[in-house]
Amino acid sequence: MNGTSKELPQFFELLNKEDKKQYLFMQLTLSSPVCKNRRNHSTQTFDLILQMIKNYAVRNDCDDWKRCIVCGIFWLENNQIAVNSKQLCVLLSKCKSSINGSLQALHYYKIANNLDHVKQFVKTIQMIQTHPMLIELRQWTIRRFEPNEKP
Repeated sequence: MNGTSKELPQFFELLNKEDKKQYLFMQLTLSSPVCKNRRNHSTQTFDLILQMIKNYAVRNDCDDWKRCIVCGIFWLENNQIAVNSKQLCVLLSKCKSSINGSLQALHYYKIANNLDHVKQFVKTIQMIQTHPMLIELRQWTIRRFEPNEKP
């Protein structure tokens, strides 16, 4: 990996060669000091980070789900996202509580009956149809953007 000792995320092998290269570059960039949350700008910084991940992962092609699962975030309907904090921790070199706090600061809140929502979300991932044991449901949470809620 070009001399770095970054941890590879689960499912990394699903990515094609170019997507792997882009992921590793993004991982290196997003874990650098320039992308770390900064006092008084942390929400803005994290919002830009999410936008960068989305630009990488969502291209409206048949491999979107692979890039999303490796990054640990899916953009869903109704202002919702599915998040696997463990995968995001690997990508961003941040701890789970930092990621959850940043999501909450951006007004993404866990939704009630989360397990049912996670089960519905998982049904949309192509790989689940043939390898249902690969996804641990408890690692995923569904969050909804609620701009009027106070963090």
